[in-house]
Amino acid sequence: MRSYKGYPSRLVVLIVALVFILIVVTSVFLFNNQKKFVLDDEFMHLETISAYKQMQIDEWIRERVADANALTSNLNLIKSIDNYVKHRKTGDGDFIKTRFDAYINFKKYSAIFLIDLEGNLLLESPEKVEHIDSKVKAMALGSIEAKGALMGEIVHCDYHNEIHWDVYVPVYQDYFTKMNPVAIMIFRTDSYSFI
Repeated sequence: MRSYKGYPSRLVVLIVALVFILIVVTSVFLFNNQKKFVLDDEFMHLETISAYKQMQIDEWIRERVADANALTSNLNLIKSIDNYVKHRKTGDGDFIKTRFDAYINFKKYSAIFLIDLEGNLLLESPEKVEHIDSKVKAMALGSIEAKGALMGEIVHCDYHNEIHWDVYVPVYQDYFTKMNPVAIMIFRTDSYSFI
């Protein structure tokens, strides 16, 4: 088939068009495959990071709960708290605060405080809390039913305009039987620096 007056034959045009279409389809197919590979790779990378972060947070929570349980298992501290709740003796309060201060200094809590079974603030260290949010009180009082340290929910406190993530642990007269609760300790974590 010869071209007529300089025009290519229809067969040549058809072949060029088919080659062009084949190149476009192949390019789109390769691009989509490469895009899928990159996205899958990135997803697996992010999934690994997410799992690692979740593991870190779970371990951090276990450590906070263990700290709280360790402090409230101290029989001398339980006795001082029971006496302080009943008689408000300065010596008992000072002893309790030294334990709080040690945990703040060595375990990096932002504050630890003691409330009574109605949610009233009894002691705090450092002395800056002044007010306990109603959501925090409700979770703290709920720890009595749990009979042990309880990691609370993340709460935005309107009074302090801060986010609190606390560990609540009831203090019982008899630590071993978990009978006769006398107060609740609240361990305020410095979640901004960790999370």
